[in-house]
Amino acid sequence: MSRRPHVIWITLDSVRADHTSMEDYRRDTTPAVRSIAEEGRYFQSCFAHGKYTLTSTASILTGTYPTWHRLGYERSRLPEGTKTIPQRFRDVGYATGGFSSNRYVSAETGLDQGFDQFSWIHPSTLLGTVSPRHLVGYALSIRRHSAGLQRDPYKHATPYLLNHAARDWLSETLESSPVFAYLHYNEPHRPYYPPLSYIDAYTDSLAESPRSAGEISMNVHRNVERLIATGTELDDGELAAIRSMYDAEIRYTDQQVGSLLNDVRSMSDRPVVVVVTADHGELFGEYGLMGHKFVLRDELTRVPLAVSGLKLPTDRSSSVVQHADVLRTILATIGADTEGVQGINLETDKRTFAVSQHHRTDLEPYQTYNPEYEMRPFHEGECSSIRTDEFRLVREEGATSDCTRSQTKRVT
Repeated sequence: MSRRPHVIWITLDSVRADHTSMEDYRRDTTPAVRSIAEEGRYFQSCFAHGKYTLTSTASILTGTYPTWHRLGYERSRLPEGTKTIPQRFRDVGYATGGFSSNRYVSAETGLDQGFDQFSWIHPSTLLGTVSPRHLVGYALSIRRHSAGLQRDPYKHATPYLLNHAARDWLSETLESSPVFAYLHYNEPHRPYYPPLSYIDAYTDSLAESPRSAGEISMNVHRNVERLIATGTELDDGELAAIRSMYDAEIRYTDQQVGSLLNDVRSMSDRPVVVVVTADHGELFGEYGLMGHKFVLRDELTRVPLAVSGLKLPTDRSSSVVQHADVLRTILATIGADTEGVQGINLETDKRTFAVSQHHRTDLEPYQTYNPEYEMRPFHEGECSSIRTDEFRLVREEGATSDCTRSQTKRVT
């Protein structure tokens, strides 16, 4: 590329690949992301490096495996001086901005390192991260972009606020230099409660009203550890209500992503590389589990990945791929340092297997409700998964009495 492109990396929290429009899902949840995929490539077999936000986003922002950066293992914070992905961009003249509404992606975990500007969007930080004008706009449109006049903070949505914080920085920066912007949208992380303007998006087939479906979702969120520990199964109606709320959150966030990307393109005539992906997926009763942080299975590790603005070989779309591969490819394209990035260059190489990793599971919250609860036959100790097109090999350390066990399964 004659001019170094802007790079916009968007991570959606907790989005399963099979709940997106790119996968012929029965609901058109991600038309904006689908348009990115149609402009460039959609990778059907992208596997996250971890199965929850801290380990997975640390891998994105360092380009390394969880057992290298160790966040979520014995570390709760990235060591000072770690060479991060935004630092690599900054070293070749990029302005770098990070915008997150998830605590795991913030100064608290050290994942703000390398950003010229980093904003964590949270009720406690709003006065310092979002302009008063946008806060007033949010309040005036609280039913369109959130849960209305509602005291429960878990029902409110933040993409509108995150977008405006990012837009303000981008408008001041895009014309003066190439930009690397990382945006982490916390929706549709549990609890699934979409803005009121979207709450009825997928409820036509439900027996419950949209508000009642939302309350079912909230009730499961409040009691999820007890439900898992006691083996309580949700009925089909409850699962349908929860999925409708989850899908509506994806749809609203997708609309906000599309709005932001339209603004980026209108602000600058420089080429733009866009990456839209997720940090992990989600479970809806599979294996008797809800949410994430549990097992290295496809429902949690296989995530959507749409990339535009890169010239990639057409035969890469169906191969296994990981976030570090996309990062290495972009860094190589702009002439940045790739040493230590644990991925391949997708322009020249082809990955044969993906590696996802998992730290020891804390069973105490579940054993509060059931003292005999254990994760077996799932992963209790530190664990790594190797995933090919056909097989998954899972190797667990210290599962029981410091033993090591391996499981190989054909993926159907």
